[in-house]
Amino acid sequence: MYYNLKKHKEFFFLDLFVYLIPFAIIIGNLALNSVAVICILVFYTLIFIKKEFVNLYKKYLYILLFLLSFLVLNLLLSSNQSLTSVALINFFKNYSLFLIIFFCSCEIKNFNKFFSIILFFTIIFVLLDVLYQHFFLVDIFGYQINSSHGRRLAGPFGEEGVAGTYMSKLFFLSIIFFINNKIAKKIIFPLILITLIIIILTNERSVSIMFFFTTLIFFIFYKYKLLYKLAILFSTLTIIFLIFINDNNLKSHFIDTPLKAYKDNHHKAHFLTAIEIFKDNKVIGSGVKTYRHICKKEKYRQIETKFFKDRCSTHPHNIYFEILSETGVVGLILILLLNFYILSFLIINFFKIKAFRNETLIIFCNFFILFWPFQTTGSFFSSWNGIFYWIFFSYFFYIKKKLTI
Repeated sequence: MYYNLKKHKEFFFLDLFVYLIPFAIIIGNLALNSVAVICILVFYTLIFIKKEFVNLYKKYLYILLFLLSFLVLNLLLSSNQSLTSVALINFFKNYSLFLIIFFCSCEIKNFNKFFSIILFFTIIFVLLDVLYQHFFLVDIFGYQINSSHGRRLAGPFGEEGVAGTYMSKLFFLSIIFFINNKIAKKIIFPLILITLIIIILTNERSVSIMFFFTTLIFFIFYKYKLLYKLAILFSTLTIIFLIFINDNNLKSHFIDTPLKAYKDNHHKAHFLTAIEIFKDNKVIGSGVKTYRHICKKEKYRQIETKFFKDRCSTHPHNIYFEILSETGVVGLILILLLNFYILSFLIINFFKIKAFRNETLIIFCNFFILFWPFQTTGSFFSSWNGIFYWIFFSYFFYIKKKLTI
């Protein structure tokens, strides 16, 4: 058996709690935060008792201290310190989860493989539940279809229409450790096709578009017979075309609405407001999580859009505008430097190290989904949506460590 109690006792069974994270994300913030607290308590107790781990991971702990110092300054200058203080705690939680998953990947044999398998089966579960809801109008838990943004399928997420987000942002990471398996290679393209179709059925436009283009990237660079690739691509496009032809709701949401409102819409109001907030708080921003508070100011009614009354939301719906407005140019430079480092590393090693080409491609696909700038997104600093970025970072730095040993 993989989970040997005697062996894992030396890690205080930390990995056992980490395996709960994919399930907790589905259940909701309360479950996710509860699991996070347990993982954090166990992890910091572990490294406090076993000093050798501090030396091994001191670089990442120093980075945590640096980022916390920056965010404390951001808190002191925040336009709403109560909101930013909550965000500061949340950032510590998310960074700690990144470090914990990275630590388990490096120190516990087969952890990353089994964590990816758990991700894979939770995605399959969500996929099947959404499909069931599509045909029977309720999912297996009795959740009805969410009609607040069209006919949105949420599956086990209930009122939260984020099933497509969950599948799209974790799918590629879930297949990374059996991407080279001979049997898996035969089903990977059809599986991606099925996942894409069901994500489209959720009626989540942005994540559907991002998953579609990421699928194209994967098809282009994954080593397989050209004829097979073309057959899968043609099948995909044909099925998507038929879906839109036969489903007026999807056609309206994905085609008609964007064509009517691509020049001016409520997301443009969010972006313009974020830019104006940045102009008033250039260096260190207005304070993390303060967009929802400061956007109400009367002077931001002057933005050049007829949707100026819809400018307020919990966040600007784009992580770069969010970081720019709430953490200023300093925060934006930090995330851009990190992204440039990740992107350059992946591109260089994709062509340089052929033995890890598939793994590198998978990491790049997930990076593209999360960090492509021209898309609407959830909040980078939120508890639920934010966790996807930090899970990605843990995978990237683990793969990086493997490639540089």
